Amino acid sequence: EVGAGAFHGCSYLSSLELPSATTEIGKEAFHGCSRFRNFIVPEQVTVLNSSVFGKCESMSEIKLHDGIKIIGDRAFYNCYYLESIELPEGLDSIGEEAFYGCDPFEEITIPSTVTRIGSGAFNDCYMLQRINSRITHPMEVAGIVNLSDLLIYSLYGIAPNTTACQPYRTKMYSEIILTVPAGSKKLYRQTAGWSNFANIAEEGDDMTEKNIMQERNIRSVSARQNVVRFFVKFFLYAFLIAMAVIVLFPFYWMI
Repeated sequence: EVGAGAFHGCSYLSSLELPSATTEIGKEAFHGCSRFRNFIVPEQVTVLNSSVFGKCESMSEIKLHDGIKIIGDRAFYNCYYLESIELPEGLDSIGEEAFYGCDPFEEITIPSTVTRIGSGAFNDCYMLQRINSRITHPMEVAGIVNLSDLLIYSLYGIAPNTTACQPYRTKMYSEIILTVPAGSKKLYRQTAGWSNFANIAEEGDDMTEKNIMQERNIRSVSARQNVVRFFVKFFLYAFLIAMAVIVLFPFYWMI
């Protein structure tokens, strides 16, 4: 067992091989090990506790085995050089801000076994281009690819905590391609959080620029249709109420 905070802030620690019999790595065990570059998770470890590799700013590679069940909150927070990670089938939970600020991520695959994704799981992963979700029945999620005001300021020069930041906080939803299992696109469109993604493709779809534009047009038309339906229903109800008043008004005075 590696205790909580065991190597916290060991800025000169670049690598460490744990015994295969290791069963637990405590929270913040390697937090702030800024030169820590690579790590192999022992086979007996099933939980990556909160902030276990937080701010390991030089980490570029980590190998997870198939027995990993839980990735805790902020487990890989601000691992700026972590280019990719292979999440294993069997993984059940991805914590809040688990991969916050993993800048180099361009693509991530979420296993079919995941039942929980915490808020902000992939926030500030501003180079992320594609999320491949293998989940057939999506759960509700909240703000998993938002951008922080601080990153918006560094990228676009827009002052933090202003209304001008608002469009940029959610801009990733219009840029990332979300790939989902065949036959599940409608479910994702109807599920809170996932429905924010503008570009949703089922496995096997050719999500070219042309298809992306078609997808956006479909969503735009759908939105306009919903507005039209609302006003049609509104005026219909108003008309029926007005007719009822006209018909019943004389009877009111007769009483």
